[in-house]
Amino acid sequence: MKQNIPYWQNLLKHFETKHYFINGLTLPFVIGPGCNINEQAALLTIEEVFKDFEESGEYINVVKCDGIGEYVFRIGNKEDAEIYPTKGFLIIIDDCFKNYPTIADIVLHLNDRYSHLIEGGKYSKIQGVWGNFDELDIARIDEVKEIH
Repeated sequence: MKQNIPYWQNLLKHFETKHYFINGLTLPFVIGPGCNINEQAALLTIEEVFKDFEESGEYINVVKCDGIGEYVFRIGNKEDAEIYPTKGFLIIIDDCFKNYPTIADIVLHLNDRYSHLIEGGKYSKIQGVWGNFDELDIARIDEVKEIH
């Protein structure tokens, strides 16, 4: 059991290893499984996830995915940080946050964009519509729960 690793880290690594995404996962998708994977945990806020990102020592890549029109996140690496602009741990692959000078500004923007979805239990964007996880999402999240 990997109790010391935050659930979101296992989620992102597992989904990438299994090729379940191309560019990354949205913040609602990253936050939503938290209570399912770690039953003792409360649902994290966007601020708490960003604090976890920072404290983890991982680089986190972000890009605005053209396919779904949303910001998506994945675990990055030092090589990415040497190629793309960074704000601390956050590696910005495109110019999606060019108007946000600090991570705090980015978090405020992401809160405005996603908090109402997270609070409403809408974690997955399927065919352009935000909703709860579908059966495939749940099966894949359960895979992470087994390794967490």
